[in-house]
Amino acid sequence: MGTYSDFSVTVRNKEGHIVSMSDELAVYIDYAKLEAELAISSNEVLTRSTYTFLIRPKHFTLSDTLFVIILGSATFASDFTCQPSGCAVSENAVTFIPSVIIEPSTVIEVIIEGVINPPYVGANSDFFITTRKGNDVFSTSAELTVNMDFGKVEAELAVAPSQAQTPSVHTFLITPKHFILDDFKIEIILGLATITSDFSCQANVSAGSCTVTGNVATLNSLAALDADTVIEVTIEGLVNHYFVGSHTGFFVAMKSNESLTLSTSSELSVDIGYGKVEAELAISPDEMLTRSTYTFIITPRNVIVEYDIIEVTLGSATIATDFSCQINIATQAFLPSGKSCGIDGNKIALTSLETVNNGTVIELELEGIINPYY
Repeated sequence: MGTYSDFSVTVRNKEGHIVSMSDELAVYIDYAKLEAELAISSNEVLTRSTYTFLIRPKHFTLSDTLFVIILGSATFASDFTCQPSGCAVSENAVTFIPSVIIEPSTVIEVIIEGVINPPYVGANSDFFITTRKGNDVFSTSAELTVNMDFGKVEAELAVAPSQAQTPSVHTFLITPKHFILDDFKIEIILGLATITSDFSCQANVSAGSCTVTGNVATLNSLAALDADTVIEVTIEGLVNHYFVGSHTGFFVAMKSNESLTLSTSSELSVDIGYGKVEAELAISPDEMLTRSTYTFIITPRNVIVEYDIIEVTLGSATIATDFSCQINIATQAFLPSGKSCGIDGNKIALTSLETVNNGTVIELELEGIINPYY
């Protein structure tokens, strides 16, 4: 491109002598035109894809013209292939030199298999093609655009134990269907599980710190991984929700080092069953229709939170009008005033005013119980 001033007109006689000549003539030569189209086999971020370019130079192409295809923020898999033969890769570009002169508007098809799509969801417009010889550029196409969609990630969740309001270990098996680049991260939304001060997480892949904010656990600074790598993340220090049944609200999201979402799993669920409580009963005396003292040794295997109620059913026994109860938590110094016993028919209700850890032994002594008569 530029001004060329080496044009002139000369008049000569029959002996070849110059009779007259013009001044130099100048013309301005602009870049030639180059049309191009791009189609890709997959439009999910960081997914292996085949890129097909249809290139139409609107100018003659010499046999030593270099075609340069710029692939923007896409990258190459180690086993990429390219047609026509003779393609070469240089950073984010593919180059090739036609072996023959190409007439204007001839369609050149270039197929590149093994391109890793850009990591940005939305329009990516940094693809274009140039022709050149040395440092001289002949033509440049308009920018080509590819629209990237979110990738896919599959996830499974196992919880053990799976009883209500019980400390548990949550194990996530995470399979991104796209590549993971250095310093990416995993965010795990933990639904209605309660996060305790004992929270920790581990993974079977190289990663940095594991942090938690609200109900979101984040595994930071992942090392680069191939698509379909199974990532196992084990989270401890969680307490299952107190509702029995199916619990949803668990998700896994893959994010870039810029916190851009690349993929999100389907919603995960866990089935929560009833918690376990161990109990022993001793009575003294044990004669029928005798006023007696009932001593219950109660060991919940789930956490008892504030205002939870432990309900003791007394079967065929009855409760004297001057009944009394005394509570002694063997492993923690709670005053009896910190608990209250209520009566509802033949049931005793023990209301907790503080959190009681799982495995805590609660001794409930009931005085004034009339033994059954049969």
